[in-house]
Amino acid sequence: MQDFFMKMYPQMANLTSAEKEECVPIAIRMIELSKISQINGIVSLPEEVENDHPFLKRAVNIYLDNHYGEDLETILKYYIISNNYAGQELLKCLLIAQGMVYISEMRKLITITNTMGAMLGDSYLDEYISNYRYDIMTAPYKTMEPYVTYCIILFCHNGKSVFHKQSICF
Repeated sequence: MQDFFMKMYPQMANLTSAEKEECVPIAIRMIELSKISQINGIVSLPEEVENDHPFLKRAVNIYLDNHYGEDLETILKYYIISNNYAGQELLKCLLIAQGMVYISEMRKLITITNTMGAMLGDSYLDEYISNYRYDIMTAPYKTMEPYVTYCIILFCHNGKSVFHKQSICF
C-alpha cells in the first residue's frame, strides 16, 4: 500500500491544512474500528459502519467476503483507481484502505494509529494520540502476543459461509 500511496501522492499534494483536517475523523474511525474488531470480532463491523463513508462500507463487505491482507489491498486499490478519486476524497479512501488492510491483518492498534497519523502528516493525530495513548497502548492483544494462537471462525454473511482467522489470547 505504501508504494501505491506514494504514486497517488501527487494527486493529494495540494490539499490545504483544512482539507486534511477534515480527513482526521476517517483516520480516527479506522482506529476505533480496529479496536472494535479486536474486541468483538469482524462480525460486528457491518453494523458499525452502517452510516459511514460508502468506501468504508464497501471495504468491510469485501473483507467479510473472505478477502484480507494482500488480496484486500489489491481489490481496494483497483476500486480507488477505477473511481478516479482525487484530492481529499482520495486521501479518505487511502486512509480507509490502509486501515482495513491493517484490521484484516490484526495489526496492533498503535501501528494503525501511527500509520494514520503519518498518512495525514503534520501531526494531525497528535492530540488524539496523546489523549487516548493509554487506550491505544492497552488495546487487546498488545502485550499478549507470545500467547496468541489462531483459530478459524466460520460465520454466515449475506448467505455465504465466511472463514476468518481470529486471535485468541490464553
